[in-house]
Amino acid sequence: MLKSYFTMAWRSFRRNKVTSIINIGGLMLGLTTGIIICLLVVYTFGFDKFHANYKSIHLLEMNQNFAGTIYTGSWTPAPLGPVLQKEVPVLKYVVRAREEGQSLTAYGEKAIYQKGMYAEPDFFRMMTFSAIEGDPVATLREGSGIVLTESAARPAARFIQFSGFLQDWRPLL
Repeated sequence: MLKSYFTMAWRSFRRNKVTSIINIGGLMLGLTTGIIICLLVVYTFGFDKFHANYKSIHLLEMNQNFAGTIYTGSWTPAPLGPVLQKEVPVLKYVVRAREEGQSLTAYGEKAIYQKGMYAEPDFFRMMTFSAIEGDPVATLREGSGIVLTESAARPAARFIQFSGFLQDWRPLL
């Protein structure tokens, strides 16, 4: 029975080539578009759900007029953070963060470029990133401290002496 369906479909395809190609092309385009939309929805609604308080974390965005065009982004004036913390008592933490492209990580005379970001100490109180070693909040409170992720610490281990989880790690050079 199934074999006869495929035989009839093949004969129909051979007789009506243009119509069959249009139908198959439309089917492929529709399925591809549907799959891409589903993947985007899953990605968007699944973003940063690993944080313990993800329902209470919000990003402040601002509309800015530049040369007659309105741009929306997470750029806000630097003084806005402390003002919000002071004026809106319902906000538990307000964190200003800025993501950088390639930042220079240097120790002594050796240096490497790595992706990084600047953030205030309360960033680690809002977001639940587990620390392998030390206290990230206390490190950032010092003012000159940095917090390295494990992936950022591995390249830096070539020229920085770590005491702790990377102590026995050797670079693959």
